Amino acid sequence: TRISDHIRVLKASINDLVKLRSVIKINKSNSIDEVKKLFSKPLADKEAAIEKLEKDFKTIEAEDERINVNISKINSQNEANKK
Repeated sequence: TRISDHIRVLKASINDLVKLRSVIKINKSNSIDEVKKLFSKPLADKEAAIEKLEKDFKTIEAEDERINVNISKINSQNEANKK
């Protein structure tokens, strides 16, 4: 039925968002590893790398927030369709 198809699409969207969240967690972990490597580099290299990491973290946080918003919307739609 139409509602079943819609629910299937919503579940697939949630699964995609969950997978994306795991990719974001991996990226955060990799960024932390990069920070640890900075301690053995000259100051100028550290400053440039820190700026890049700060930018990367802002991007990751924005994506994570976007995912949270989308998951909330999908869950709300799913609940509305159950009624």
